[in-house]
Amino acid sequence: MADSQKYISKRSIKAVKSGLGYWGTLGFVAWLLAGALISRIFVIGDLTCQVLVFLFGFIWAIFGPFSLSLFLVEAGGRALYNCDYKLANLIARAGVASDRAILPLVNVIGIYDTPLAVLNLLNLANSQIMLSKFKEASTNLEAALDKSQATFGWENHLTQLVLGFLSNSYLYQSRYIEAESYLKKSIAAKSKQLKEQDEEDQEFEVLYTISSLAMDQFGYAQILAKKGLIEEAEETYREAITTILGNTEYDTDMLANHMNALGEILVEKGELEEAEPLLLRAEEIRVGVFGKQHYVLSSSYLALGYLNLKKDLLDMAEENFTEGFAIREAAGLRPHVDGAEFLRALGELNLARGNHDQARSYFDEAIDIYEKTVGEDYVDLARVLAPYCKLLEETGENDKAIALKQREGRIRADLA
Repeated sequence: MADSQKYISKRSIKAVKSGLGYWGTLGFVAWLLAGALISRIFVIGDLTCQVLVFLFGFIWAIFGPFSLSLFLVEAGGRALYNCDYKLANLIARAGVASDRAILPLVNVIGIYDTPLAVLNLLNLANSQIMLSKFKEASTNLEAALDKSQATFGWENHLTQLVLGFLSNSYLYQSRYIEAESYLKKSIAAKSKQLKEQDEEDQEFEVLYTISSLAMDQFGYAQILAKKGLIEEAEETYREAITTILGNTEYDTDMLANHMNALGEILVEKGELEEAEPLLLRAEEIRVGVFGKQHYVLSSSYLALGYLNLKKDLLDMAEENFTEGFAIREAAGLRPHVDGAEFLRALGELNLARGNHDQARSYFDEAIDIYEKTVGEDYVDLARVLAPYCKLLEETGENDKAIALKQREGRIRADLA
């Protein structure tokens, strides 16, 4: 039985949530209502009552900044989930500013920082990544890692989570050696945590460890794929899927991410029969978790589009690419690396149809986005240059094709 048949057995679909839910909003509203009540009692009460209320008011004032920070963490996370990255950025900036303001109070009670400060920095960095501010994102993630490690230690779940995000942010800056080093270290730590957990551990603890480990394995496999180590990347995706299936009873978005990525590699290798059920199952899980129009579905449509392109089903490929690109455009991501992926795909589709002018337009725009956001030597540029060379050869522009081939070779050589 092929591995893909083992992987796609249907289970219940469930999203792994942060655990905060709406507590941030409820806590902030409760704090505001408590303040209104304290003010009211202070106005109408006698002297003794006013003294007591003043003491409660002092405690209320101390908890205020923490309540605000928790509210901003939840609000920023909700904005990210809804793909409103500019709003998420504004909220997270307010959260970081609030955390800096209360830092002296935090230090007075004997701790270096709070988990809320780390989470606000995480929200800020994630919004910056989606706004193509990759260097700023890495700086904020480095600050978050410093705070979390100093406060909670290296093996804490939050520290490990930050490390995973930081490693992935380095990929956009072509800092592959640093990213790979961090990811290997983080994968080893989380694998150890998973082995040490037993039946008495809460379900959330186990799911959190697996989800975080899977995210790191996903980032590590991406590095391997970018280096051209396709077999090693495929093996990493398969190992992650096996770990997830062996330790959970629900299908989650992280499982879908690995299934989709494994399917993409199989499509690239021409193993379409094994790839198709994986890609379709990944799409099904994602729709069950997020709905059809969420940003994460766009990568499913991209992968399915390439599958159909390989099968020479050009109309179906166009439908896939157009639907996925519309989702990313709606999120304001056309001028982002993620938008360039679809421009490249649309270029390849038009090349397959012989629409050279349209294909050239898409390739030029994709290259321009890559150069402006991640630099002229970013590895994914090579994936645009390869089909562009084919276009130039078909139109008789051999000198230009040779120049692009040389550039593609340099990019791939630098990564090796």
